[in-house]
Amino acid sequence: MSRQVAVAIIGGGSAGFRAAAEVARHTDDFVIINEGHWGTTCASVGCMPSKALIQPAAEVQRQQLLATMGLGGGELAVDGPAVMRRVRSLRDRFVGALLPRQGMFPGKVLAGRARFVEPQMLEVDGQRIQARRVIIATGSQPMVPPAWRELGGRVLISDQVFELDQPPARLAVIGLGAIGLELGQALSRLGTEVIGIEATPMIGGLSDPEVNRLALELIGREFKIITESTAELEADGDGLLVSAGGDSFTVDKALACLGRRPALAGLGLERLGLELDQSNGLPHDPATMQVADLPIFLAGDAGGGAMLFHQAVDDGKIAGFNACQERPRRFARKPLLAIAFTDPNLVQVGARWDELDQQDVVVGSFGLDNQGRALIQGQNHGMVRLYFSQPEGLLLGGTLLAPAAEHLGHWLHLCLSRGLSAYDLIQQVFYHPTLEEALQGAIYDALAQLPAREGGIPEVPFASGDGA
Repeated sequence: MSRQVAVAIIGGGSAGFRAAAEVARHTDDFVIINEGHWGTTCASVGCMPSKALIQPAAEVQRQQLLATMGLGGGELAVDGPAVMRRVRSLRDRFVGALLPRQGMFPGKVLAGRARFVEPQMLEVDGQRIQARRVIIATGSQPMVPPAWRELGGRVLISDQVFELDQPPARLAVIGLGAIGLELGQALSRLGTEVIGIEATPMIGGLSDPEVNRLALELIGREFKIITESTAELEADGDGLLVSAGGDSFTVDKALACLGRRPALAGLGLERLGLELDQSNGLPHDPATMQVADLPIFLAGDAGGGAMLFHQAVDDGKIAGFNACQERPRRFARKPLLAIAFTDPNLVQVGARWDELDQQDVVVGSFGLDNQGRALIQGQNHGMVRLYFSQPEGLLLGGTLLAPAAEHLGHWLHLCLSRGLSAYDLIQQVFYHPTLEEALQGAIYDALAQLPAREGGIPEVPFASGDGA
């Protein structure tokens, strides 16, 4: 059997669905090939269930803080099984909300595993699909060393955490990127004894050394963190013996958070005559999402870039649009916005520290120790670091370790997208008392290092940290 279509889309996750929605605006001659459940990493095993776990952990922490405000009444009792049941219930609700998507494309969905026979020919369970264009949106999968897989259920991936009947008593979190930090901190607050291990000096995907130093200090108060060390695992009864940083300890489980790689195995990519790039993805142009000069486009985690939901959505739109054009169109991509939902939040906006030439950059810094609103809320910990070009003072990016930084980061992203400078930013309203005034403090610090400029309302900065 064979079938001819204008566009074949492999994958029914966030990127694949958005690609299909875009393709449908141009033609009804397409097919979506999906293996397994119709859903997304975000809803099923990623950002949504992890936040469902983080929320009760935050409430436990909040209860401890309330005692310092004269609102004590005993510690909250953590019912681990009930917490995990609620996480799964919310997860199932999020996933269930996505199921109607499949019905949006009647007659266009084909269940099965796709494999390239040649660049414009796919095979799906014995059926041949001839396509003028192909979009690969197969998502990603966690990385686990083969030797660790042999340890069975003692070693978990983040996908499996939400299936636990209750949080483990002792846990080693190996890999302290955003996922490792979020889950490690949440489980620690719910009563698990956590040890975090990171092979590099940096945690949370950070590159700014000052923010990293403070993040290690603050989060390290909640659970032990070992950096610049790899972990060795071996079975120890029903548990694990973990060795790292010159020390050994026994845990019930290890959580492998070593990153994710594009899920490209079994697609027959050898038929394309291309090699995977350094991120284990196919070489492609992020402005068009085209793979080399082939009639093939990537979208979402399959591209091996920033594995973020909003990035996957944009990828899908671009890939879907260009798959319907005679010649691909180049699109400007949005600046980075990456958030780790730790406490305090870790946020990176625009250019990362390690992408900048520090000799050409002015850094505006502001610590939250004495920031008025943060002090009142009992959350006066963290810092804001904003990067500006000199002498122009254009906002280039920033790194935030702060309460509510998930919201502050969106404000910065808007300013960055509009090409605003420190001179423009300081003219905005910063309502008093708000956490946004921490941004104002960092902008003042940068302006003190930039050339004076006429125009606008004269500004007299507060002393560093003064939120009153």
